[in-house]
Amino acid sequence: MVKEMLKVELKPDTDLAKVVDDVCRDGVPRLLERDGVPVAMVSKPGEVAKSGINPTGHFDREKFLSFAGAWEDIDADALIEYIYKGRHEAPPSPPVTFDVSS
Repeated sequence: MVKEMLKVELKPDTDLAKVVDDVCRDGVPRLLERDGVPVAMVSKPGEVAKSGINPTGHFDREKFLSFAGAWEDIDADALIEYIYKGRHEAPPSPPVTFDVSS
């Protein structure tokens, strides 16, 4: 089970070695934030595997296939009609212009 993550505000004087030591000592992952925006996570390697996070970015075929049929109860024709109706009811966007003089 993944433990609750603790937040650490990342500042110029933040001691990252201490953050790593704390994670090693108590096993609780730390979420590093800068101005309230998450920028990194420090955790034990085993905790990452338990969390479902894929740090390598490799495609997880099993997880992907587990979503098969998730929308089986959706009427595709009704969904398409809804999307097109929304497009026609929305006001047109202003044209995009580019200033090539600079």
